[in-house]
Amino acid sequence: MNMERRDLLAAGASILIPLLAGIAAAGIQSQRMVVQIVVWGTYATSAAIVISVAAIYKAREMYGGEVARNLELIAMGYILFIVSFLPHTLWHVSGLPDALGPGWAIFSQAWWTGFFHIGAIMFFMISVYGFYKFWEA
Repeated sequence: MNMERRDLLAAGASILIPLLAGIAAAGIQSQRMVVQIVVWGTYATSAAIVISVAAIYKAREMYGGEVARNLELIAMGYILFIVSFLPHTLWHVSGLPDALGPGWAIFSQAWWTGFFHIGAIMFFMISVYGFYKFWEA
């Protein structure tokens, strides 16, 4: 591996911090407070993705050609994910409602479950395809 010690520490922290957050959240008695934490966590995740996409687009301008195309694929997957991320999270914390009509309608809870979860997988697959194109080149 070409990782430096600080890279490994960052990766380790990305595992340890969520574990500690889960332990802390388990002690919270207020459902409202848990929902607020989830929503603010969603905002923080969205901000991290926006910063990543900005860095990708900056790098895209530096390289051009096939490298730029692959970077654009990676960024596009992240952008599509972030557009769906906040409504997806809010749908979860609001109790998985049928947003646009009764349960038998096309926009039932089952429809939203499929849409949000398969959509998230597909959006990440776009980024995976971009990384695959790097590997292929």
